[in-house]
This record gives sequence, structure tokens and C-alpha cells, in this order.
Amino acid sequence: MNRRTIRNLALFFFLFAIAAAGSNAEGQTKGKYKLTIYYGSNIMATTDVFVFSIGSNDQVTIKKGSPTATFARQFSSGESYTVTQLSGPRACDLFGQAKGTFGRADINISASCGTGPLTSMKADFIGIEQGESFRFADNQGRSAALPFSTLLNIGGFPTGDVFVYDQTDGPRTCRMQKPATVPSAPTTITVDCRKQPGGTTPPQTQPPPATKRFASPDLVSRSTDDKSFGTFYDAMQPSVGGMGEDEGRYVAFVSYAAGLGGSTGKFRQIFWRDRKTGETRMVSASAIGGEGNQMSGAPAISADGRSVAFESYATNLVPIDTNGVRDIFVWNADRNTITAVSTGQGETETDAESYEPTISGDGSLVAFTSNASNLIPNIQGQSSNNVYLKDVRSGSIQIISVDEKTKKGGGGSNPSISEDGTRIAFYNYAPLIPSDTNGLWDIYVWQRGNPKLKRVSTTLAGGERNQGDDSTSRVVAPSISGDGRYVAYATTATNVVSGDTNKMQDVFVAEVDSGRVLRASVGALDKEGDGDSPIGQGEKIAISYDGGLVAFSTKATNLGGNIIVRHINAGENVAISKDTGLTVGQPVMSRTGLYVVFGTSKRLDGRFQSSGIFAVSTK
Repeated sequence: MNRRTIRNLALFFFLFAIAAAGSNAEGQTKGKYKLTIYYGSNIMATTDVFVFSIGSNDQVTIKKGSPTATFARQFSSGESYTVTQLSGPRACDLFGQAKGTFGRADINISASCGTGPLTSMKADFIGIEQGESFRFADNQGRSAALPFSTLLNIGGFPTGDVFVYDQTDGPRTCRMQKPATVPSAPTTITVDCRKQPGGTTPPQTQPPPATKRFASPDLVSRSTDDKSFGTFYDAMQPSVGGMGEDEGRYVAFVSYAAGLGGSTGKFRQIFWRDRKTGETRMVSASAIGGEGNQMSGAPAISADGRSVAFESYATNLVPIDTNGVRDIFVWNADRNTITAVSTGQGETETDAESYEPTISGDGSLVAFTSNASNLIPNIQGQSSNNVYLKDVRSGSIQIISVDEKTKKGGGGSNPSISEDGTRIAFYNYAPLIPSDTNGLWDIYVWQRGNPKLKRVSTTLAGGERNQGDDSTSRVVAPSISGDGRYVAYATTATNVVSGDTNKMQDVFVAEVDSGRVLRASVGALDKEGDGDSPIGQGEKIAISYDGGLVAFSTKATNLGGNIIVRHINAGENVAISKDTGLTVGQPVMSRTGLYVVFGTSKRLDGRFQSSGIFAVSTK
């Protein structure tokens, strides 16, 4: 063997070794999954430190400020794991997930570690005047906005822990004398927000109010060339998006009308209107441009206006759709693509219908209702319809409507998601928590990182709501504010707040954290409406990002009109449509309440001789 041959063989084996090493490296990363633990209890003291292990050399620590930890080791499908708690002030319940086997997805485990001794703390607010609002927050992630002087239970705090309760905004600085650490006995602190004589009032730390940038009233159910129109009778279900200077720029809606975005009018389609460019685009279309071959509906637009989630029976929107049932899809304006959302692990098609989508502010998360049994393994409980949350980017999916006792699907419908996707409101007839004993429908709020649901459809005093004239099959559509702090809903119950004697359907707004609730469908001096608000059963109440505004339809003749915007803090109504005898649809509201969008049989836009869906400025 000559030297040249030896050199060639040496080079061959060297390249082979590199290729083999690369192959092995690829094998070590491909198909590997992570194990993450997050703190699932409501309250954590600054001194709480919990350590967990899956081996002597692989430990993670959970503490204040770092409530989530991922083990360094990664697992393969079929590989088993065992999590052990090494230390901590309390034993943590891993909800039966301390041991398990990996499938083809990451595993997230909630560690419910309870709480140590708590001291109840209250705050006595004085000097807040009509129309003013002050916001406060503590180091447990709880916050409250105070539009009036009141005594508020601010919650339980770990005894002996650092006590943090601070003002985050307001028209002036409030003065507080508060302890540095949480005392052992229940304590009330005084928060004095009274104006000081001769003093100056610091500016409110709020962004400047948005200003009108688009036409008003603006007929949005029209084609790009302004030659075809969706009238009040064939256009419906608007949803409005856009942030900052683009607030109210984008409107998604449903229409049967031919000529909109290339629609033939054969099936109900989803459309997206850009009010700045004048473009109307058909969303429920296949990749090659053909319109959906079956009915579509229930569009929900992201806060940035660039994504639209919707439900559809169409089978030609994505390459593979053979289950023959209603599914959830997300269309993205920037990529002009449609993604199937109501799929299980490995993009498995569902075996039953999915519907009622709601979408996060950036379009990355979609919550929806489904009757399917194969979205999540082993979730079937006492109800077939449940609420799920899908991460559109990663494809991961989880169930939200979990029965606290069985840890299985307990039922849920009509979800509404906060802008950042950390809170979801939904309703259900069956009780999901032990304290739900009224035998009626109720509204729950799910919060990321917290295994316990919060019920918000109770009375102002925290008691059970009565049935009023609600039917046993009533449809309920809660709306959560963009910041996740408030939930708006409607009921005929007569005991949610005191003085409710009109025996009508009314609009209520509940604060999630404190449990406070107020009635919004009232006039000056809280005069009761003399008709139902909203007009129809199951109408969703529009609510602004910060919960300060709600919009709803009404049959009442004494609230100022039939489409009302209620300023919660100021206690004032603004009539967007004053024709109380006119037929109107369910209104929706832009992010800060700059625009209200609704359908009406009246021709509001003088440029066009058509009824339809209109965007109306509230300024």
C-alpha cells in the first residue's frame, strides 16, 4: 500500500468519524422533551424555597421571582421519570404527576405547595372623588383599581413576610402608613388619597387618550372597490382590532354577500377589512384562493388586528381536513396563511366539533370549545364539551375546564381570553369547584400557573346568585378585559347587587381578584333600565382593555339609546345609537373604547346607500 492510498484511507476515516459524530449529536437533540415544574399555589413568601430532583445531579429550585424551573436533562418518548421534593417549608402536591412516562411532548407539572400561616389585611381608602381612579398592587401579583372610596380586603399575606402594597397610578400620590413586615394579627392600613391644600397634583401615569383616525360612521361591510355591500341582513358578528395609532383599523366580520373579497355568496364567509388601506380580504379561503366550501363563522380578531380565529365546516382551508365536522382555524394577514387549531397531539384530527374561538393579543394563543374526545388523552369527565387552549406556534394544547375533584374535563363553553393569554373566562352548568352549590350556570376564570379556578358570577357579598328568569338552558357569553382584571356578563338574577328590582336582564362587571361586582346597565344616579340589557340572551358584552368601559345593546328606553357605552368610573352613559326602536346587532369595542362596531338596519354612512356593519367613533 503506497503513501497516497494510506492518505486517502486516513481522510476517508476522518470524514466518516465527523459524519458519525454529527449523526450522534443530531440523535441526542432530536425527539427530546423537557420536564418543567411551576409553582401552582396562589401565594409565595419571599422566604419560601422549594427544591426538586430527578436525580442526584439534576435539581431545580423554585422561589419568589422564579416560580418556574426546567430540569437540565431531556427525555425521549417512552422514557419514564420520577420527581422528588428534596426540601421546602411545606410538602408539595404534584397532582399525581410525580411519576410518569413521556409521550411526544414536553411535560409541565404544577406543584401545589399550599401556604403557611396568613394574616388578613385590609385597606381603608379615603379621599377618592367621583370620576377618579387609583390603582394599587402587592407582591403577590394581586392588583385593584379603586374608582371610589371604600374599605377593601386586599388579601391574605404570609405572616412575618415582607409586606408590599404600593400605588401604581392615579391622579395624585396617596399616603400610607403600612408595616414593613406582615404582622401576626389582622390589620387595616389607611390609604389617604385626599387632595392637600396648596399642594400640586402629580400627572397621572396614563398614556394619552387615543384620537380618531378613521372615518366615522364608517360602513365596513363593503368590498375593496366599494361596489358590493354586506347589509344588516347578510353581514354579522364583527370583531375589531388594532393598537396605538391603528386602534380600530381592522374589522373582521361574517357575510353571505356576493362580491366581497371574491365571494360568490354561496356560503357564509369570514372577511377582514383594513380601514386604512380600504382592502377587504376573504379570510376563509384555501391556499390557492378558492372560497371556503362550507359555512364559516364566529371570527375573533387579535388585538394587533393581524390574526383572525374562526370556526368553519369548510374542508378545503388546509391540505388535510377529513373529519367532516366544524373546526377552528387561524388566518394570519402578514403571511396570508391558515393554520388548523383544533387538532390534537401530532396534528391529529378531532372526532367531534370545535367552536367559539377567542384569540390572544398577538395571535399566538387560541382558546376554544370542543366536544372532541381526542384533543387531550384521558380527559373525558362529566361533560363532553370543554375549553382548550392552543399555542398556535408550538402546537401544544391543554384543557382549561378541569373539575377540581376529578382532575378531568368538567365542561365549559364560550371562552374569552385576556390580551396576554394568562387568563381565560368561560361558563359552565356543572360545578367545577366545591364551593359552587347554587345548581345554576356559573362563570369561572382560569389563570396560568394556578390549578384552581376562580368563580366570579357570585353576588357582591360573595354569596350564591339566584336564578332570576334565566332558563335552565341559558347561553352565557362572558367577556374578560384585555388586562384580565374584569369580567362582564349578563343575567336576570335579582341579588347580584342590592336594589335590583327591575326584573330585567342586566349587565354586570366583576373584578376577578377582589370579587367586587357592579351593575353597568343603569342610567344617571344608578337608575334602573326599563328593558333588557343586552337585547338578546347570550350576547357578549364589549369591554375595554382596562375594564373602564363596556358597550351593550339595550331595549331600555331610559338609558339614552339602544347601543350604550358605560363609563364605569365616571358613572356616565354615552349613546352610540339613539334610535331605540331600531334593529341593531351586538356591539364590539376597540382596545381603549375609541370605536364601537355594530350592525344596524339604518344607513349610517352618508357615502353609501346601504345598511350593514358600521364603525362609530366614541370621541
